[in-house]
Amino acid sequence: MTAMSRCAGATSWVRWIPGRSEAASGRLMPGTTRSPNPICIRIGRTLSGVVWIRVGFAPDVHRPSGARRRTMTDLTAPLTGNHRATVRPDGTRVIDTHVHVWALDDKPGHQPAAGAKIAWPKGPAPVEWLIGDMDGYGIAHSVLVQSSAFGWDNTYVIECLEAHPGRFAGIGLVDPESPTNAADLRHWMARGLAGVRFHPLFYDRDERGAWWVDAPENDALWEVARETGAILQFHMWPRHGEALARMIARHPGVRVIIDHIGKPDVTEASPHASFDPILRLADFPGVHAKIGDYQIASKQGYPWPDTHAFVTKLVGAFGADRMMWGTGFPGSGRLVPLADALAYVEKDLPLTAAQRHSILWETPAHLFGFTG
Repeated sequence: MTAMSRCAGATSWVRWIPGRSEAASGRLMPGTTRSPNPICIRIGRTLSGVVWIRVGFAPDVHRPSGARRRTMTDLTAPLTGNHRATVRPDGTRVIDTHVHVWALDDKPGHQPAAGAKIAWPKGPAPVEWLIGDMDGYGIAHSVLVQSSAFGWDNTYVIECLEAHPGRFAGIGLVDPESPTNAADLRHWMARGLAGVRFHPLFYDRDERGAWWVDAPENDALWEVARETGAILQFHMWPRHGEALARMIARHPGVRVIIDHIGKPDVTEASPHASFDPILRLADFPGVHAKIGDYQIASKQGYPWPDTHAFVTKLVGAFGADRMMWGTGFPGSGRLVPLADALAYVEKDLPLTAAQRHSILWETPAHLFGFTG
């Protein structure tokens, strides 16, 4: 027999196929039982009304112990953008500060951008899939980060924020080389974004490099960030840290996030001198650091032990009260199971319980304004 159920909080239906053992890592969230039918057919609807079908392994979805099975009442319940505040079975609360979602259809803002600095995606990654992951693991909130493949049009992220008020925050993109980027930032902040992201490391391929990081031409952009409270997020190599420090010094009070553990060179011998420009950014109280992209930085498998020393350095420099965690969903189809991404912070890194609470909840909740 098979069963049909609706993913909690998601605009999707799942047909569970029995007879398979738990997929991926097999790691269980405390207080959960194994999902007995981890292969599913997902049928859903994007925000623009396009119907999608996805067949494959269930995305690490576990059912809380003692939870009732869904009934036909559940199946016919109306689909809404509201959500119930999510607390995990062990009482902890989690915010994923780095996820990507996109639609691939004919609606404006739903197509990859010409000239994008990363490859176009081969398929959609709608917010409904993300919600299924979040609800399966008790993740209360996520920060939607505009994919570079879709350029400067942040429309889909805005649509997701509007469809699910209170559950998400949004980080968009504006062109760091555009003379209108200050006005562009003001426009997107008025639409509901929390800030924007920049990719200095992508511009190292260009003749001029990431010249714009500390360019006077972008002082107006930073001033708008200060006025609007926009968060400026940087995906960069450690060598970009000195230029960024100069810009931050000119614009005190602007909140900044350094992505992906600062992109360390894990092959460098201790004391990892090339990483120092990232650590020196901790001198500015408005700068925060994100634990993410660990599987890319690492040259080893889970639990990516060659990254641990760099996270420890970040905690020592910034303090856990200026750090956060993110998964990078969908991560090329969740190459890193969500269970492993959580265990990396909750079990594998040398962190205290108070530090984990700050990284997984308190810091991002304060920075992005999440409540409940």
